[in-house]
Amino acid sequence: MDIFKIAEETFDKYSLIIHYRNPYLYSAGSENYIVSQIEVLSTEKIKSVIIFPIYKSIWIGKIELSIRAWGVIYEKKFYDGVSFNDLLKLINRLNVRKQCVGIMIHSIIFMKLEELSLIVSSGNKVFLYLHDFCTACPQYNLLKNGTDFCGNAKIYKEKCHDCKFYNQALDLHKNVIEFLDSIEDITVVSPSNYVKDLWKEAFPKMEKKILVMGHKILCGKYEENNTPIKSNEKIKVAFVGKGVVRKGYYEWLDVVDKINCNDDLKKKYDFYHFGFSKETRDYIKNVTVSVIENGPDAMIKAIRQNSIDVVVLFSCVPETYSYTYFESIAANCFVITSSLSGNIATEVTHRENGIVIDYSSESLLKLLSDYKNFKTNLNQYKKSSFNAPKTLKNNTEYLNLLMSKETKEIEINMKENRLSAVIANILYRIRYKLM
Repeated sequence: MDIFKIAEETFDKYSLIIHYRNPYLYSAGSENYIVSQIEVLSTEKIKSVIIFPIYKSIWIGKIELSIRAWGVIYEKKFYDGVSFNDLLKLINRLNVRKQCVGIMIHSIIFMKLEELSLIVSSGNKVFLYLHDFCTACPQYNLLKNGTDFCGNAKIYKEKCHDCKFYNQALDLHKNVIEFLDSIEDITVVSPSNYVKDLWKEAFPKMEKKILVMGHKILCGKYEENNTPIKSNEKIKVAFVGKGVVRKGYYEWLDVVDKINCNDDLKKKYDFYHFGFSKETRDYIKNVTVSVIENGPDAMIKAIRQNSIDVVVLFSCVPETYSYTYFESIAANCFVITSSLSGNIATEVTHRENGIVIDYSSESLLKLLSDYKNFKTNLNQYKKSSFNAPKTLKNNTEYLNLLMSKETKEIEINMKENRLSAVIANILYRIRYKLM
């Protein structure tokens, strides 16, 4: 499809949304936020043009060739993978015919900062979203050597010298600072105070430009699921989220396996998993949750319908927000989380609606094996009248910051290999069956 036809469509205002992949093909937290943001903007009669890098490495013998293009999406349709110069031409045409109310940068992964600098040189209002720490370190979960949380987002020799990402992080930090300094009007949107505190250590000069804005607003009060567990009742415990290593899924599986081998203890619990995993167990009830089929509140509805008492959110990486945490408390569940889970651990400690333990299967097994004490603590929570939200609504505070500004034409003088974009586009279409 011809991308330049987008500029001919009938609309007055638009936002330019930048992400590192097609948000309609994935269902992680950042993609969920972007899709809901597009819907919110649409209710304000603001269209969204989404762009993302298409990147592919091809090996010819021992020679690695990198081919690149920029994917363009409008009205949920993938238009094309185009060269960077053609992308700039599209943005220039849009800015001549329409009013851009903001450039929303949701990630810089796979992107060249010199290209992003050209995109924002139009002078539009820029929003930088901190869904992870990709602006601070190429290891965007801040895992030292890709394994353990390093403690903070600041790059310095004492902490980082023995990390394989150190030299890359130094270059990235320098380039990001130059990029941020080049933007006339920028708001850095942090989903939590936890993220703000980490990110401002890496970029202290940006602190006053940070807006803490959670993805959701907690509304009303959910007054169910507060009946104490009776002596003959099992405690319903659920792992919520994708069954992968970084979410602590295999520590959870190890614990459930060991409890299932204990004839006495296995009679006291029912185990559930809300989400997808390649590895399952017959003694864990798997509940499929589909946002597409059941709407954005699908997880809340599923947890409520199954009357889950306890939710396990055992991430070993620092979560910047965590939809699953807020969905769990909307079902009035007691939350077990790890000390490495970032904003989840921060929220649990602040709200006193769960327990934070060491990240290990031993710690989780010890907690659940002490059934009498655990049940007592759970029942105390159920009697505490915790203010569980009835609904979660999109936080639209950023709408007040949108503005149409006088724009400048982006200079297009970069040399590029157009054939690279053509090949990248073809390969992308084949992979995602978009031919």
